[in-house]
Amino acid sequence: MNANTHSRRAATAVTEAVTAVTKPRTSTPDKARAPIENEPQAPLVAISDIRRWMVEADRQLEMAFDAAGSGEYIEKLLDHICHSVMVAPLHTIQREDLTQEDAGRLYESLFVPMACIHAAVKLAEGTILQHPLEGAFELLDASLEALDPVNDAVKALPLQEGQTDEEKSALFQASRIEDNSYCMAGEVIAIIRARLHAVDSELLYGALRVVEYAHNELGAGVYARDLEMCEDASAPFASAIAVLEVTLREHDDVALHGALRLLELAKTSLDDAIVGVN
Repeated sequence: MNANTHSRRAATAVTEAVTAVTKPRTSTPDKARAPIENEPQAPLVAISDIRRWMVEADRQLEMAFDAAGSGEYIEKLLDHICHSVMVAPLHTIQREDLTQEDAGRLYESLFVPMACIHAAVKLAEGTILQHPLEGAFELLDASLEALDPVNDAVKALPLQEGQTDEEKSALFQASRIEDNSYCMAGEVIAIIRARLHAVDSELLYGALRVVEYAHNELGAGVYARDLEMCEDASAPFASAIAVLEVTLREHDDVALHGALRLLELAKTSLDDAIVGVN
Protein backbone atom coordinates (compact mmCIF):
# COMPACT_ATOMS: atom_id res chain seq x y z
CA MET A 1 0.00 0.00 0.00
CA ASN A 2 1.52 3.34 -1.02
CA ALA A 3 1.90 6.46 1.13
CA ASN A 4 -1.02 8.26 -0.52
CA THR A 5 -3.33 5.37 0.28
CA HIS A 6 -2.13 5.44 3.92
CA SER A 7 -2.76 9.17 4.06
CA ARG A 8 -6.29 8.86 2.66
CA ARG A 9 -7.10 6.12 5.16
CA ALA A 10 -5.70 8.18 8.01
CA ALA A 11 -7.61 11.30 6.97
CA THR A 12 -10.86 9.36 6.74
CA ALA A 13 -10.20 7.71 10.08
CA VAL A 14 -9.47 11.00 11.83
CA THR A 15 -12.68 12.51 10.44
CA GLU A 16 -14.68 9.54 11.73
CA ALA A 17 -12.86 9.71 15.05
CA VAL A 18 -13.62 13.36 15.65
CA THR A 19 -17.28 12.68 14.95
CA ALA A 20 -17.23 9.68 17.27
CA VAL A 21 -15.68 11.39 20.26
CA THR A 22 -17.41 14.76 19.98
CA LYS A 23 -21.00 13.67 19.40
CA PRO A 24 -23.35 14.26 22.34
CA ARG A 25 -23.38 11.50 24.88
CA THR A 26 -26.70 9.80 25.45
CA SER A 27 -27.67 7.68 28.40
CA THR A 28 -28.19 3.99 27.85
CA PRO A 29 -31.59 2.56 28.82
CA ASP A 30 -29.97 1.04 31.90
CA LYS A 31 -28.50 4.36 33.03
CA ALA A 32 -31.68 6.28 32.23
CA ARG A 33 -34.07 4.26 34.39
CA ALA A 34 -35.24 5.56 37.75
CA PRO A 35 -33.22 4.27 40.74
CA ILE A 36 -34.79 1.52 42.80
CA GLU A 37 -35.27 2.26 46.49
CA ASN A 38 -32.41 0.83 48.63
CA GLU A 39 -30.61 -0.31 45.47
CA PRO A 40 -26.83 -0.65 46.07
CA GLN A 41 -25.01 2.26 44.44
CA ALA A 42 -21.77 1.93 42.47
CA PRO A 43 -18.79 3.51 44.24
CA LEU A 44 -18.06 7.08 43.22
CA VAL A 45 -15.21 7.68 40.83
CA ALA A 46 -12.33 9.59 42.42
CA ILE A 47 -9.66 11.72 40.76
CA SER A 48 -7.17 9.02 41.74
CA ASP A 49 -9.15 6.56 39.58
CA ILE A 50 -9.02 8.91 36.61
CA ARG A 51 -5.29 9.42 37.13
CA ARG A 52 -4.75 5.66 37.24
CA TRP A 53 -6.81 5.12 34.06
CA MET A 54 -4.90 7.77 32.15
CA VAL A 55 -1.50 6.45 33.25
CA GLU A 56 -2.53 2.94 32.20
CA ALA A 57 -3.81 4.25 28.86
CA ASP A 58 -0.44 5.90 28.30
CA ARG A 59 1.33 2.62 29.16
CA GLN A 60 -0.73 0.74 26.58
CA LEU A 61 -0.08 3.43 23.95
CA GLU A 62 3.66 3.24 24.57
CA MET A 63 3.46 -0.56 24.30
CA ALA A 64 1.73 -0.23 20.92
CA PHE A 65 4.29 2.35 19.77
CA ASP A 66 7.17 0.03 20.69
CA ALA A 67 5.53 -2.82 18.76
CA ALA A 68 4.78 -0.78 15.63
CA GLY A 69 6.92 -1.34 12.55
CA SER A 70 9.62 1.27 12.06
CA GLY A 71 8.81 3.75 9.29
CA GLU A 72 5.17 2.73 8.99
CA TYR A 73 2.46 5.40 9.08
CA ILE A 74 0.93 4.02 12.27
CA GLU A 75 4.30 4.29 14.04
CA LYS A 76 4.44 8.00 13.19
CA LEU A 77 0.86 8.47 14.35
CA LEU A 78 1.57 6.67 17.64
CA ASP A 79 4.75 8.69 18.10
CA HIS A 80 2.63 11.85 17.78
CA ILE A 81 0.02 10.50 20.22
CA CYS A 82 2.50 9.33 22.87
CA HIS A 83 5.01 12.16 22.72
CA SER A 84 2.87 15.14 21.81
CA VAL A 85 -0.90 15.12 22.36
CA MET A 86 -0.86 12.95 25.51
CA VAL A 87 1.88 14.93 27.28
CA ALA A 88 -0.17 17.91 28.48
CA PRO A 89 -3.20 15.87 29.73
CA LEU A 90 -0.88 13.57 31.69
CA HIS A 91 0.88 16.56 33.24
CA THR A 92 -2.43 18.07 34.25
CA ILE A 93 -3.91 14.97 35.90
CA GLN A 94 -0.75 14.54 38.03
CA ARG A 95 -1.22 17.90 39.77
CA GLU A 96 -1.72 17.62 43.51
CA ASP A 97 -3.61 20.94 43.58
CA LEU A 98 -6.01 20.10 40.74
CA THR A 99 -8.95 22.52 40.55
CA GLN A 100 -12.33 22.41 38.84
CA GLU A 101 -10.94 24.75 36.19
CA ASP A 102 -8.00 22.37 35.56
CA ALA A 103 -10.45 19.48 35.25
CA GLY A 104 -12.47 21.45 32.71
CA ARG A 105 -9.40 22.10 30.55
CA LEU A 106 -8.38 18.45 30.90
CA TYR A 107 -11.86 17.35 29.79
CA GLU A 108 -11.57 19.44 26.61
CA SER A 109 -7.97 18.38 25.93
CA LEU A 110 -8.78 14.65 25.87
CA PHE A 111 -10.83 14.88 22.66
CA VAL A 112 -7.73 15.29 20.47
CA PRO A 113 -5.77 12.21 21.67
CA MET A 114 -8.96 10.15 21.62
CA ALA A 115 -9.60 11.14 18.00
CA CYS A 116 -6.01 10.20 17.10
CA ILE A 117 -6.27 6.87 18.94
CA HIS A 118 -9.53 6.08 17.17
CA ALA A 119 -7.73 6.68 13.87
CA ALA A 120 -4.87 4.42 15.00
CA VAL A 121 -7.34 1.66 15.90
CA LYS A 122 -8.73 1.83 12.36
CA LEU A 123 -5.23 1.45 10.92
CA ALA A 124 -4.38 -1.38 13.33
CA GLU A 125 -7.44 -3.57 12.68
CA GLY A 126 -6.43 -7.23 12.55
CA THR A 127 -2.94 -6.65 13.98
CA ILE A 128 -1.39 -7.12 17.42
CA LEU A 129 -1.68 -3.36 17.97
CA GLN A 130 -5.47 -3.35 17.90
CA HIS A 131 -6.03 -4.69 21.43
CA PRO A 132 -3.79 -2.25 23.39
CA LEU A 133 -5.07 0.68 21.33
CA GLU A 134 -8.70 -0.25 22.01
CA GLY A 135 -7.85 -0.65 25.68
CA ALA A 136 -6.25 2.80 25.79
CA PHE A 137 -9.26 4.36 24.06
CA GLU A 138 -11.68 2.76 26.54
CA LEU A 139 -9.65 4.00 29.52
CA LEU A 140 -9.57 7.56 28.17
CA ASP A 141 -13.26 7.38 27.33
CA ALA A 142 -13.99 6.40 30.95
CA SER A 143 -11.76 9.26 32.12
CA LEU A 144 -13.58 11.71 29.87
CA GLU A 145 -16.96 10.64 31.20
CA ALA A 146 -15.76 10.92 34.80
CA LEU A 147 -14.36 14.41 34.12
CA ASP A 148 -17.72 15.76 33.02
CA PRO A 149 -18.30 18.95 35.08
CA VAL A 150 -21.60 17.58 36.44
CA ASN A 151 -19.91 14.60 38.13
CA ASP A 152 -19.16 14.49 41.86
CA ALA A 153 -15.42 13.87 41.40
CA VAL A 154 -15.09 17.21 39.61
CA LYS A 155 -17.51 19.09 41.88
CA ALA A 156 -15.44 17.99 44.89
CA LEU A 157 -12.36 19.77 43.54
CA PRO A 158 -11.63 23.28 44.83
CA LEU A 159 -12.43 26.39 42.84
CA GLN A 160 -9.68 28.82 41.94
CA GLU A 161 -10.80 31.43 44.43
CA GLY A 162 -9.03 33.87 46.68
CA GLN A 163 -6.50 34.85 44.02
CA THR A 164 -5.38 38.37 43.30
CA ASP A 165 -6.13 39.83 39.89
CA GLU A 166 -2.43 39.46 39.05
CA GLU A 167 -2.45 35.77 39.99
CA LYS A 168 -5.61 35.15 37.98
CA SER A 169 -4.07 36.91 34.99
CA ALA A 170 -0.90 34.81 35.27
CA LEU A 171 -2.92 31.61 35.51
CA PHE A 172 -4.99 32.59 32.48
CA GLN A 173 -1.85 33.33 30.45
CA ALA A 174 -0.26 30.02 31.48
CA SER A 175 -3.36 28.19 30.24
CA ARG A 176 -3.27 30.23 27.04
CA ILE A 177 0.39 29.27 26.53
CA GLU A 178 -0.47 25.61 27.05
CA ASP A 179 -3.35 25.72 24.56
CA ASN A 180 -1.38 27.62 21.92
CA SER A 181 2.44 27.69 22.01
CA TYR A 182 2.92 24.33 23.72
CA CYS A 183 0.51 22.49 21.41
CA MET A 184 1.89 24.19 18.28
CA ALA A 185 5.45 23.20 19.21
CA GLY A 186 4.23 19.62 19.65
CA GLU A 187 2.81 19.72 16.12
CA VAL A 188 6.17 21.00 14.81
CA ILE A 189 7.93 18.05 16.43
CA ALA A 190 5.45 15.64 14.81
CA ILE A 191 6.02 17.21 11.35
CA ILE A 192 9.80 17.07 11.65
CA ARG A 193 9.74 13.45 12.81
CA ALA A 194 7.50 12.56 9.88
CA ARG A 195 10.02 14.12 7.44
CA LEU A 196 13.22 12.69 8.93
CA HIS A 197 13.30 9.69 6.60
CA ALA A 198 12.59 11.69 3.43
CA VAL A 199 14.93 14.55 4.37
CA ASP A 200 17.95 12.60 5.55
CA SER A 201 19.94 15.45 7.05
CA GLU A 202 22.02 15.96 10.18
CA LEU A 203 20.75 19.54 10.18
CA LEU A 204 17.15 18.34 10.47
CA TYR A 205 18.06 15.99 13.32
CA GLY A 206 19.70 18.94 15.04
CA ALA A 207 16.61 21.09 14.47
CA LEU A 208 14.46 18.37 16.02
CA ARG A 209 16.65 18.22 19.14
CA VAL A 210 16.46 22.00 19.61
CA VAL A 211 12.67 22.12 19.11
CA GLU A 212 12.24 19.25 21.57
CA TYR A 213 14.38 21.10 24.12
CA ALA A 214 12.30 24.27 23.71
CA HIS A 215 9.10 22.23 23.98
CA ASN A 216 10.28 20.54 27.17
CA GLU A 217 11.35 23.85 28.71
CA LEU A 218 7.95 25.35 27.97
CA GLY A 219 6.20 22.22 29.24
CA ALA A 220 7.97 22.55 32.60
CA GLY A 221 6.77 26.15 32.90
CA VAL A 222 3.22 25.30 31.89
CA TYR A 223 3.09 22.38 34.31
CA ALA A 224 4.33 24.59 37.17
CA ARG A 225 2.03 27.44 36.06
CA ASP A 226 5.16 29.60 36.37
CA LEU A 227 5.32 32.41 33.81
CA GLU A 228 9.01 33.11 34.47
CA MET A 229 9.81 29.52 33.53
CA CYS A 230 7.61 29.86 30.45
CA GLU A 231 9.46 33.04 29.50
CA ASP A 232 12.77 31.17 29.74
CA ALA A 233 11.59 29.00 26.83
CA SER A 234 11.48 31.98 24.46
CA ALA A 235 15.24 31.90 23.77
CA PRO A 236 15.29 28.16 22.96
CA PHE A 237 12.37 28.76 20.60
CA ALA A 238 14.40 31.45 18.83
CA SER A 239 17.32 29.02 18.53
CA ALA A 240 15.01 26.32 17.14
CA ILE A 241 13.69 28.75 14.52
CA ALA A 242 17.26 29.65 13.49
CA VAL A 243 18.33 26.01 13.15
CA LEU A 244 15.23 25.13 11.13
CA GLU A 245 15.84 28.13 8.85
CA VAL A 246 19.38 26.88 8.16
CA THR A 247 17.99 23.42 7.47
CA LEU A 248 15.57 24.83 4.89
CA ARG A 249 18.42 26.53 3.01
CA GLU A 250 19.83 23.06 2.39
CA HIS A 251 16.53 21.20 1.98
CA ASP A 252 13.59 23.07 0.45
CA ASP A 253 10.71 21.02 1.86
CA VAL A 254 7.08 22.20 1.84
CA ALA A 255 6.15 20.41 5.07
CA LEU A 256 9.17 21.86 6.88
CA HIS A 257 8.29 25.35 5.68
CA GLY A 258 4.91 24.79 7.35
CA ALA A 259 6.67 23.60 10.50
CA LEU A 260 8.82 26.74 10.53
CA ARG A 261 5.76 28.97 10.22
CA LEU A 262 4.05 27.08 13.03
CA LEU A 263 7.15 27.40 15.21
CA GLU A 264 7.29 31.15 14.58
CA LEU A 265 3.62 31.43 15.58
CA ALA A 266 4.33 29.42 18.75
CA LYS A 267 7.11 31.83 19.77
CA THR A 268 5.03 34.91 18.93
CA SER A 269 2.09 33.57 20.92
CA LEU A 270 4.39 32.81 23.88
CA ASP A 271 5.94 36.28 23.83
CA ASP A 272 2.52 37.96 23.54
CA ALA A 273 1.22 35.98 26.53
CA ILE A 274 4.22 37.01 28.64
CA VAL A 275 3.81 40.67 27.67
CA GLY A 276 0.13 40.41 28.62
CA VAL A 277 1.01 40.09 32.33
CA ASN A 278 3.93 42.54 32.45
